[in-house]
Amino acid sequence: MREHGRKDSSLRIGSWNVGSLTGKSAKVETSYKTRNGGSRNGFGVILDERLSKEVIGVYRKKDRLIRVKLICGKEIVNVISAYAPQVGLDAEEKRQFWEDLDDVVQGVHHTKKLYIGGDLNGHVGASRDGYESVHGGFGYEGRRW
Repeated sequence: MREHGRKDSSLRIGSWNVGSLTGKSAKVETSYKTRNGGSRNGFGVILDERLSKEVIGVYRKKDRLIRVKLICGKEIVNVISAYAPQVGLDAEEKRQFWEDLDDVVQGVHHTKKLYIGGDLNGHVGASRDGYESVHGGFGYEGRRW
């Protein structure tokens, strides 16, 4: 992060499902609704105010995807927040979401850093078969998308 007198160039990214937060979730939800008039899916990106000067672009794709492009040190970083349709919703809506996510990802040059977070509403199961390098083995039941 480029800031006056600041030497830290680290970037911390987290993803919360606000619906599952306890304690301050009502405050976060109220603040979001006040600023955005409410939303069917209720997702977004919250940045530390010191990062606001580093944002060089925001791209929103419908009501489930947003990409924030910012400067971190000497690099350009892209952060995508996504909220996939849940199990039981229309198959066409799910297909469209994954196409939209692909479009947003393809909009980031392959040499730039890209982080994707959010609620992808997938169940990865307990089995790591074929996914040992990316799956910690802490899931439950079977895979569902």
